[in-house]
Amino acid sequence: MNTKAIFRVVAAIVAIFVVAQFIHTVIKVNYEEVRTEVVVDTSVSDTLDMKVFVAREESYITNDAQGIDVAVVEDASMVANGDVVAYIFSDNTDAANYVKSVELEEALERYEKINYNQSLGEFDAAELEDDLQKLFTKYLNASDAGVVSAIEEASDNLRDKLTSKDIILNGEMELDTKIANTKGSLEKIKNSAENSKKIITSDSGYFVSNADGYENLLSTENLEELTVEQVESTLNAKPKNVPENVMGKLIIGFNWYIVAVVDNIDVGTISEGSKYKIRFPDSTAGEITAEVESIGNSKNGKSVLILKSNLMNENLANLRIENAQLVLREKNGFKVSKEAIREVNGVKGVYIRRGNLINFRKVEIIYTGEDYVIVKKDTESTEVLKLYDSVVVRGKDIYDGKVVR
Repeated sequence: MNTKAIFRVVAAIVAIFVVAQFIHTVIKVNYEEVRTEVVVDTSVSDTLDMKVFVAREESYITNDAQGIDVAVVEDASMVANGDVVAYIFSDNTDAANYVKSVELEEALERYEKINYNQSLGEFDAAELEDDLQKLFTKYLNASDAGVVSAIEEASDNLRDKLTSKDIILNGEMELDTKIANTKGSLEKIKNSAENSKKIITSDSGYFVSNADGYENLLSTENLEELTVEQVESTLNAKPKNVPENVMGKLIIGFNWYIVAVVDNIDVGTISEGSKYKIRFPDSTAGEITAEVESIGNSKNGKSVLILKSNLMNENLANLRIENAQLVLREKNGFKVSKEAIREVNGVKGVYIRRGNLINFRKVEIIYTGEDYVIVKKDTESTEVLKLYDSVVVRGKDIYDGKVVR
C-alpha cells in the first residue's frame, strides 16, 4: 500500500473519531441527568432521659406444700378472688402430664372447630386468603411488640387458617381420626390435676408468676410525699430476698406508677395532668402513654416526678428499675434531603419527578437536621408532596413543568 492510500485511511479514521466525539458531546450537553430520592415518613423527638422505679401495689402468692408448681394462667392475666392460678403436683411426671393434657385439650378444640366448618362447607378461598394476610400482620405486630401471649395466640390462629387453606387446596383431611387419637391420649392423662393441690387467690388483680424482691418497696398510697433522697435511694436499692414459699404475686388495682428524679430545668416543660409517651429502650415493654400524677418536693435543683398508667401486659408487669425516656416534643413529617430544597420566587419547595415530568411542590420545614429536613404533611391541598414521591436532589436547569428524558 502506497503512502497516499495509508494517508487516506488514517484521515478517514480520524474523521470518524471526530464525528463520534461531536455526537457524544451534543448528546451529553442535551441530556440532563436527574437524580432523585424517595420521600419517606419519619419523626424526631426531644426526650428527657430518666432512671425510673416502677411502683405497684403487690402481694405475694405463697405455697407451703411440697411439689412442682404449674401456673394455669398467663402473666398479666386478670384474676378474681378465689380463682385457681396454679396446681402443685407431687412429682415431675404428674406435672408434665397436666401440661400435656392442656395442650391436647387446646388441640382438640381446634380440630373440632375446623372439622365443624369443613362439614358445613364454610371454607371460602378468597376470604381465607384475606384472613391469612390479616393474621400474618397481627403476628408480625405481636412479634415486634414482644408480647409472648399475643405471639402465641396469633401463631395458633395463623396455623388454623393455614390448615383450612390446605383443606381447600388438597381436599378433606382425616380430622375424625385426629380427634379420636387426641381424645384417646387425653383420656390416659386427664386425671393428673385430681392428684394436685390448687393455689387460689385471696384477692383480685393481675397475676404474675414471679417476684423480684422489690415488691412494695415504695407504697403507692403516699408517693406524692416522696423526697428526692428517698427516690434516689430506692433507685440504688438491692432487692430483698424473696421467701422460698412465694410462687408468684398479684398486682392489685388498675393503676401503677413510674417514679423518677428530674432536674428542675426540665420541670418547666412538663405539666401535671398531661399525658406523655414513655419509652423503655432497654426493655421489650417498648413505648406507652402515661399521665403526670405529680411534680414536687424540689431540693438541690431536682424534683420528684410521678407518672401514672393503667396499661398492663406481661412485659409491663415485669418492669422495675429501668432506663426510660419521656417524650417532650415530637415532630412527624416527610424526610427530605437538604440538597432537594429550592427557593423559587421566595417560596421554599422541592421539585418532584413523576414519569418524565418535573413539578414544583411548596413545603413547610418543621425540623432541620444535619443533612436533611422534615417537612409538614399537607393533607388539605391536592398538589402537595406525598409519601414515596421522587424528589429531585440533582439536575441541570430544572423548572416546573419541564419534561426530562
